[in-house]
Amino acid sequence: MLKKITSFLLCIVLMITYVGSIATAGETKYLYDSKGQLAEAASSEGTIEYQYDEKGNLIRKNITNNLLINSNFKQVTGTNDVAEAWIKQQTPNANNEFEIVKAPKNVQKISGSGIKNWDYIGILQETVVVPNRSINVNARINVEKLQNARVYLYVDYMTAEGKYTMAQPTTAEYNYPTHGGYVTISGSGTVPSNAAYARVYAMIRSLGDGGGGTIYVDSMRLWYGEENLLDNGELDGKSDVAEAWIKQQAPNANNEFEIVKTSKNVQKISGSGIKNWDYIGILQETVVVPNRSINVNARINVEKLQNARVYLYVDYMTAEGKYTMAQPTTAEYNYPTHGGYATISGSGTVPSNAAYARVYAMIRSLGDGGGGTIYVDSMRLWYGEENLLDNGELDGKSDVAEAWIKQQAPNANNEFEIVKTSKNVQKISGSGIKNWDYIGILQETVVVPNRSINVNARINVEKLQNARVYLYVDYMTAEGKYTMAQPTTAEYNYPTHGGYVTISGSGTVPSNAAYAKVYAMIRSLGDGGGGTIYVDSMRLWYGEENR
Repeated sequence: MLKKITSFLLCIVLMITYVGSIATAGETKYLYDSKGQLAEAASSEGTIEYQYDEKGNLIRKNITNNLLINSNFKQVTGTNDVAEAWIKQQTPNANNEFEIVKAPKNVQKISGSGIKNWDYIGILQETVVVPNRSINVNARINVEKLQNARVYLYVDYMTAEGKYTMAQPTTAEYNYPTHGGYVTISGSGTVPSNAAYARVYAMIRSLGDGGGGTIYVDSMRLWYGEENLLDNGELDGKSDVAEAWIKQQAPNANNEFEIVKTSKNVQKISGSGIKNWDYIGILQETVVVPNRSINVNARINVEKLQNARVYLYVDYMTAEGKYTMAQPTTAEYNYPTHGGYATISGSGTVPSNAAYARVYAMIRSLGDGGGGTIYVDSMRLWYGEENLLDNGELDGKSDVAEAWIKQQAPNANNEFEIVKTSKNVQKISGSGIKNWDYIGILQETVVVPNRSINVNARINVEKLQNARVYLYVDYMTAEGKYTMAQPTTAEYNYPTHGGYVTISGSGTVPSNAAYAKVYAMIRSLGDGGGGTIYVDSMRLWYGEENR
């Protein structure tokens, strides 16, 4: 039987202290560093990480949506072989080895041999979860060797009474060595309606008597919302390249990488003197499932390009580390974005012989001497339906969903809020709006000319006063001017009586369009108009309309 940590420890100087195990909803658990300073505070909505200078002054609070505490194994007590807040899971009658390996940052080593069929060795953390929410788990893992065994991420759900919910666990698995590098392993699911907390494991599971293996776990993450097969898709970092990403430098060229700290971290990539078809960029390797539809996007500010192009590039590799020779999944963009960020997207299918993917954001030269400067705000890789919009699920930490821009009506009452129900929804509310003015949210995204395109949203219309709900897609040239072509729109005029309806529109991307401005809005039909709506999700995609 797995034991819970139930005692509360006092923080002592020169000891790392973890206070509490499973926090109930609304409660917080704390982790202290070796100097007695608060390192992390975790709740059922995420974790706050605290950073200090050499004098012990707080210099930064980093708010994350990770439900796991000490997820990067940084805090370790004394000579312990397992990181603080994690519990070792030893397999009986077998060889078990755990170690915190310091190179150049802490990683958790898990190694075993002689493991009986379906037994396992690993680490565990218990954390509070919110029922009925979409949930995701990932880890960065170096698989040194496996003998008749498999690597698993495993999230099991428990009732408030400590019993198994008997619902489907959230899992991810991988079967192959990673040739000395780290790959991101990911899984997604839904928290059962009767769950109060989750047990989150990273493990080696034997597939027959005598199984075993050795893995190194660099970090783990558990979060609500949209699936992302990439670790650190927000591109946070403390050096010149975001954590979990690898810089790709062009030979015999000027290469510059920097984590630029604005309201949030963004990854700067800049180069010049790049030879024809060489590139500069960032890379992450991640496990993929063969034959599944897959999508990639990034939020990118293109400052300048000289005989070069911005690419998102997903190349597929076999278990032996060879190229599958199948069609990569790509997206590209050729123009400056005039100081703003645009969503660049591509979609495809994972080849049948693929085990993992190499995912790049890059500047690729189109001739000798090419170059440019871009800023990458976020990147995402996911299975399923194509969506040209980033954060279509409208998750956020402030009053407007991340990747979206609020559009306020002048001289009117404007209200925006991220409302947390079973999932985040975007509230938009206004009154006193002048005729044909509007209040809403906006995102700019790259589009391909002459393609059929569709937009929809799930919206709860609480009230409307002399106003209408609009989805509105306006098309822009590479120079940032309106194409003057027909926009793609959808509208709705009535309250939805507490429920959500899908509002949809379709059209064709104009031949002179480079990107689109995509809005969800309340538009006044006369002076003094207004209303209140809740937007659950938004989607923009090519091809057949699907209402």
